[in-house]
Amino acid sequence: MWREAIEEFNALGCEGTKFRAGVNALLDSISPRETSEAVWPVIVAAGRGTRSLASGLAVPKPLAPILGTPAILHVLHNLRLAFEQTRPPIVIVSPETESQIRSLITEEVTFIVQPLALGTADAVLRAQEQMEEFQGRALVIWGTQPVIQPSTMRRSLALATLFPAYEIVVPTTYKPRPYAPLLRDEGGRVQTARETYQEKACQPDFGETNVGMFLLKSEEMFRALTDLKKQYWNERDQKYERPGGELGFPNGLINYFSARTPGVFACPIADSREEQGIKTLADVAYCERFISELTE
Repeated sequence: MWREAIEEFNALGCEGTKFRAGVNALLDSISPRETSEAVWPVIVAAGRGTRSLASGLAVPKPLAPILGTPAILHVLHNLRLAFEQTRPPIVIVSPETESQIRSLITEEVTFIVQPLALGTADAVLRAQEQMEEFQGRALVIWGTQPVIQPSTMRRSLALATLFPAYEIVVPTTYKPRPYAPLLRDEGGRVQTARETYQEKACQPDFGETNVGMFLLKSEEMFRALTDLKKQYWNERDQKYERPGGELGFPNGLINYFSARTPGVFACPIADSREEQGIKTLADVAYCERFISELTE
């Protein structure tokens, strides 16, 4: 019954957003025993931050103070509220962010450095050796997404439990002018995802988008990332033959898995405010406002 109800909700698209509360109630009713699959968080906190510095943000985006606390600490706190036990989170940093982030985090984590800014998919691929024998789910989340609620994290894992054949589960939302629009066919199957910044894709007036968090079967994720690197890496130029010379995550993986069976399981279970991340100084105020509203 649960599976059929959620599949119907997915097929409705944006017209089904009014049913989100009912679907989330179904997901919340799944007991912890049923969502006990191992989870290993991977927090991406690398990158150059060119846009954020140009906007006047004086610190790296994961360190932006949100209600007095750096954004990345909000992410770690929400992970702990969502899951009592996970493997120690992996935090992927850049040479520019490493020392500051190391000094902030007091809980047990594993730091991995991405030496060059070659994209978010390249950053996640840096964790392959550390996670080599892990057979559970990788929860990949940006260190700049402090608004994503613990309940959305738990519900995403419940979806992965209900639909175990899917290599990737993507919590989504519908909102005006989505940053990374996701496109479906008439039957509701995910066809592709586009990037409006690096790839210069057309930004629709309204559409579905990810919220900056993804659940993937770890082994399948690294197999896909390795395939994408082989496909796009230019050894001579030491960059990817992709826009900006970078390999992006998640759109590269969404497009990779959407061409396979069963495809990508994307479900609009998130509140549209959870999509708010930090790209510029102005985003800090939005994050603070939305966190306050969602915790009232």
